[in-house]
Amino acid sequence: MPSRPFALGALLVLLAGRAQAQGSKPSPWTGGVRAATAQLTDSTSLGALSGVIEYRALGWLRFGAAPTLVRSTAGSTTTSGFGDLPLALEASKQWGAPFRPELGASVIVTLPTGRAACGLGNGQASVGMNLGVGIAPAEAVHLSADASRSFAGAITLSSLDQPDATWFDLDGDWDVAPRWTLSLSVGGEVGGADTTTADREMGGGLSYAVRGPLDLRVDVTHRLAGQAPRWGLAVSLGTASTGISPLNSLSPLGRQRQTFVGGVSNRGRGGNKVGGASPSCP
Repeated sequence: MPSRPFALGALLVLLAGRAQAQGSKPSPWTGGVRAATAQLTDSTSLGALSGVIEYRALGWLRFGAAPTLVRSTAGSTTTSGFGDLPLALEASKQWGAPFRPELGASVIVTLPTGRAACGLGNGQASVGMNLGVGIAPAEAVHLSADASRSFAGAITLSSLDQPDATWFDLDGDWDVAPRWTLSLSVGGEVGGADTTTADREMGGGLSYAVRGPLDLRVDVTHRLAGQAPRWGLAVSLGTASTGISPLNSLSPLGRQRQTFVGGVSNRGRGGNKVGGASPSCP
């Protein structure tokens, strides 16, 4: 297991460095790596190492993939391995009008590369959609709203989602100093299989522009209600600006959820439960 995270991280950091080294001639390829942990209950937690590879075919059109290594722990049972593989087609447009409005959308197809019998992935191909809008009321301020949903009850966009739920995310980014950006976000679910209580979560993050398009980001999240992670931490490094989000948003909640795309099946809400793997699963 240790060699796989190292190889994945090395590949994506090298890709990020190559894109950063292009200088005045930006490469159509961008990449990044994210490491995250989320504490769901006193005895249940998730960890992930996620890579992002993007290809910008046109100024407004991108293709992306996000392979992820997942580690889930429930009590004394730990399961680890590759999750499902999301592939994204993203389109976005920004206008030069006042407030610089922008609109974005992405379609995500998740391939069943994980071992569903071990609780890693869903064992079936699935499709989801992400929509976003944003404005910049000032030079140093960017505001955005984002909505995502998986179709046919499958978990496509994040293993932190519950089936049949739509996730909404509001985010604000502020350039507090040269190279430094502060981000705050709040989000929650609407609908879903479990209607007794909806997930609510908040997050904060700090981003540092290392050089050119290469960024280092640290995010912390906290549960407000429901079964959202009690707390979470994510660290990101790379040149990929969005992952599988349709907008260039620094949303801490967005990055947390994207890191766990294609991860643990149903997040313990039924089906293959977190940590409920058979003894043959590592």
